[in-house]
Amino acid sequence: MVVSLRRMLRRLLFAALFLVLTLVIAAAFRLLAEWLRMPDPYAAPLGRAVKVFVNDPDGGPSPSVLDRLRLFYLTGD
Repeated sequence: MVVSLRRMLRRLLFAALFLVLTLVIAAAFRLLAEWLRMPDPYAAPLGRAVKVFVNDPDGGPSPSVLDRLRLFYLTGD
């Protein structure tokens, strides 16, 4: 069996180049995905901003489970 060193080197170069280009493209897709990602709405605010949440402003009786479920489905939160 004749083994051509030139052919083996050419195949090794192709495999190495394929691997390097695959890693470069994967890194480019990762950067693109990070750039397109929506900001986290639950993250802590930056600067002097303050995150405010009022569950029940008047302090009255809490709504029933069915009312809360209906509100959940209406608002999608």
